[in-house]
Amino acid sequence: MNYLKSIGYSDSSGDIIDEAMNVQNIYGQMEKELFIKVELDRISDRLTVRGLAYSDINYMTISEQAQVLQIGNLTYSDGMSVYRKVLEKAGVKKEFDEIYQDFDRIYEESGRLQDKEEKKWERRR
Repeated sequence: MNYLKSIGYSDSSGDIIDEAMNVQNIYGQMEKELFIKVELDRISDRLTVRGLAYSDINYMTISEQAQVLQIGNLTYSDGMSVYRKVLEKAGVKKEFDEIYQDFDRIYEESGRLQDKEEKKWERRR
């Protein structure tokens, strides 16, 4: 926008600003989708190492899910997006409230596991 002002361009209708915001929103969505894909690939790898598939998520304990998902280092929103995609891949249908309740427990446990791992690494230094 500053560039347009510096060259004396005026868009009184705001179309250029609207278009720039649309491009920014689309780019942000693409980044988030790529981020989620990368996280899903990592989760798939951790499941494969254990001889499991996404469909096994439904039968895991909260602690096991936390170990496989490892979402404790993500923002709550990003973690929730990843968790919902995992459920989708697993073919698990849950009510809205149940998704959030389960995610909260997994997120907290994942954070505890991450803290525990960090403390273990600090002691080794």
